[in-house]
Amino acid sequence: MKLETEASSKIALDKSGAELLLGACHFDEMIDETAVIVTGEGSSDAQTLMGKLPFVVMAHGRRKGVDVVLWSGRVQDAQRLLDAGFASVGSIHPEGFPQEEAMRPDVAEAHLAQRGAQLVRELRLQGKIK
Repeated sequence: MKLETEASSKIALDKSGAELLLGACHFDEMIDETAVIVTGEGSSDAQTLMGKLPFVVMAHGRRKGVDVVLWSGRVQDAQRLLDAGFASVGSIHPEGFPQEEAMRPDVAEAHLAQRGAQLVRELRLQGKIK
């Protein structure tokens, strides 16, 4: 039993939680024929680049030649995120949208659906999807 614990500890130290998650769901195989990856979190900023899941998703996508779009409820340091390799970075909410209203689940869901529909239209125009 002690060996299993030591082995588990070594695995945990060798890989981040984000890497373990992507490995467990065979993420690299899932994105082989993908036009674009959309990832996000509640708030994206320079800390996103410190190994958080969206950053690890972006790294995997870039290795496969797939653009990765970062959408979040709030974005700071957008240029730094773009410089790190995200193809596009933005808030799901319109600029200047009141934060209190943006936090409502129904509002966030509606804005996310609108951004998704916009992305699909853009990808169709670019010929990346049918």
